[in-house]
This record gives sequence, C-alpha cells and structure tokens, in this order.
Amino acid sequence: MTSFGEPMLPRWLTAVLMFMISLILLVASIFNELIGTLYYFLTLLLCLLLWLFVDRQLPENLGLRLSKRWWLGLLTGLVLGSGMIAIIVALEIALGWVGLAAIYSVEQGMLVGGMLAVYVVWQCLVAFVEELVGRGYIQQNLNTSLSIFLAVICSAIMFAFQHLPSIVTQSLSVQLSAIMVLNLCLGGVLLGWSFVKTKTLWLPIGIHFGWNFIQYHIVGFGAISQGLYNVQNFGWDIITGGTTGPEAGLVGTIAFLLLLLIMWRLPSRWLTGVTEDSPKES
Repeated sequence: MTSFGEPMLPRWLTAVLMFMISLILLVASIFNELIGTLYYFLTLLLCLLLWLFVDRQLPENLGLRLSKRWWLGLLTGLVLGSGMIAIIVALEIALGWVGLAAIYSVEQGMLVGGMLAVYVVWQCLVAFVEELVGRGYIQQNLNTSLSIFLAVICSAIMFAFQHLPSIVTQSLSVQLSAIMVLNLCLGGVLLGWSFVKTKTLWLPIGIHFGWNFIQYHIVGFGAISQGLYNVQNFGWDIITGGTTGPEAGLVGTIAFLLLLLIMWRLPSRWLTGVTEDSPKES
C-alpha cells in the first residue's frame, strides 16, 4: 500500500480513535437533531481527514479503486444481502411467523416511488460511510498491527458497539439485545471478510445496502424504519426478532452464518477488485 509519508500516530491507535469519534457522535445524535442529521457527513469528513493528514495514506487505499469489473462485486453484494433478507421474510410468512399489511394503495404509486428513491439515496449513504469507516479505515488500520483474522474480529466487535445506541432506543429485552449484538458481530465479520476477499469495498457496500433496504424500507422491520408494509409478528420473538426483525432473532443468526459460508466458498475470481493491480495490505 502506497502512502505519501510516515503516519503521525500508530495506525492501530487512529483506528481506535475513529471508532471512539463515531460512537460519541452517535450518542450525541440521540440528543441533538442537527448532529443526527449530519452524522454520516461528519463521520465521513473526519475519517478522510485522519486518513490523509494523520495516517498519510492515499484516498484510493481506502478500498474504492475502480477495476474493470468493480460493479460485479457491488451487484453480488446486492444479490446476497437483499436475497437473504427476502428469503427469511418469505419463509417466516410461509410458516405463519409474520404477516405483512400493505400501508400504501396502488393509487399512491407516485408517492411510493418518490419515497423509495429517497430511501435508496439514504441507504447508499449509510452503507458507503459505514463500510468506508468500518472496513476501509478501522479494519485496515488494525491490520497494520494485528493479523487479518484479528483485525476482522476486532472491527466487527466495534461495528456491533456502534449500533448500541440504536438497540437502546428500541428498548429491546435483554435476550433480544444479546442476540442482536451477536448478529451484528457476525454481520461485521461477514462484511470484513468480504473486504479481505476482494480488496475493495464494493462487495460489502452491496451486502450492507441490500440487507438494510429490504429490511427497513420494503418490509418495514425496526422501530425507526419506514417500509411499504406493516409487520405483524406471530412467532416467538427470540426466533424472529419480533418487530425489530431478523437482526434481533435466531433466524438472523442462521442467516449470517449461511452468508459467511457462502462468502468463504465464493471464488475470489468471480468478484470485482481481485486483480493484479489491486492494492496490497501494508
């Protein structure tokens, strides 16, 4: 990995610093609407400033290089993320564990189209910034002092902790909170390994976006989401995650383990970014 100078601080330390900054901003966003609105923009700006002026790394080294087939990784991620959550919901409906009630009528097609366009832009921002920070910045910087395996695990744990404010605001039970933390860790490992496997962020961004968009804005899981449907939960919360969705249930645990298995077995040559000119770990 090329750079334009010696880092001002050990890069594992700036990884921890970036994690703390993002966590503080998340907590502050609960109490301050302006910070909440600007959270992703502030996090992105601070991440880039640290990367350029403290770590002294080139922007392209964050994992955003465009190979000739960069879109294939993004598309693969979209299929994996959205496909898995869609399969989960379909199975739960078939088993009678959840029901979906449409919120909008056919006559509201223009309204629905506009809403979905806004949600697409929003989830693109969420997936892009969270992957840039979590995998591109934190995981890569940890990898300068830790093995790839430990860097993936540590960044996944940080990823889960960054979602604690969301768990708290949803007032989940202790059991569901524990399962959700576990699932977020597994999700972080999945995203981290997909970055390791492709050397670019396009695959994890696709997975992240696909999962979130279907879960929050099509099906409508989660207390703070807005979907096309209203979720009715008939199954055991510990299995389905209740109205929070698969991320807080054991069905989500199984889904993330299956995705990890798929990612482990998926040939790297099929994915974007695995080229001879890909940036190597330093």
